[in-house]
Amino acid sequence: MENRILKTIFVLVGISVCNLVLMHNVLHATDKDWSFNLFYGQLTQSHFEEIFYSASELEERQILGVSIRKELFHLNDKFNFVPKDLYLDWEAVLAHKWGDWKGDDRQYQDVVASINLRYEFDRDQWFPIKNFSFGNGLSYLTEDAEYEKKVILNNKKSRLLNYMMVDLGFRVPFVRHWEWLLRVHHRSGVYGLFNGVKGGSNYITSGLRYRF
Repeated sequence: MENRILKTIFVLVGISVCNLVLMHNVLHATDKDWSFNLFYGQLTQSHFEEIFYSASELEERQILGVSIRKELFHLNDKFNFVPKDLYLDWEAVLAHKWGDWKGDDRQYQDVVASINLRYEFDRDQWFPIKNFSFGNGLSYLTEDAEYEKKVILNNKKSRLLNYMMVDLGFRVPFVRHWEWLLRVHHRSGVYGLFNGVKGGSNYITSGLRYRF
């Protein structure tokens, strides 16, 4: 138990330090891109990896979220060996969750901070996907989520969990600054690292992104 607590503290301190350093870069990188995201979706009982290769059944538990994303730097400027179209972003998310599912009809908010890797496809290509992003960070709920005990593997819960995000940005014809996005919003305990939670919850969402 003590080892688990120490590991959790170590991870939280490390993530906090990284976020402070990156926030400093955010405040001082005035020439970098910003984006605003609006998304809506529903809970699925599919595991995170299953979402990408099988049909997922959506449940009566919903999410509506907004986020602001800031480009930190072009990775190829720092490390020559990485692909030239790879970027590092910082993102803050505020999401509202609601819906009556298996007896849990409470409403609450999910507050998230994450660091994202983003790959930008060539803007002159015909390929409809404009970019691909993967993010990792922390997710905090304003109330205990009883429904998560039903989708998590060992019947435990925690307000603070690890957060992962995967999204695809698609081109919108004739509109340069707008994108349509598909996004997975994931919370999990990282195999018991967070309060002994094993497993997680997943929302499949769709929305719009405006880049400025």
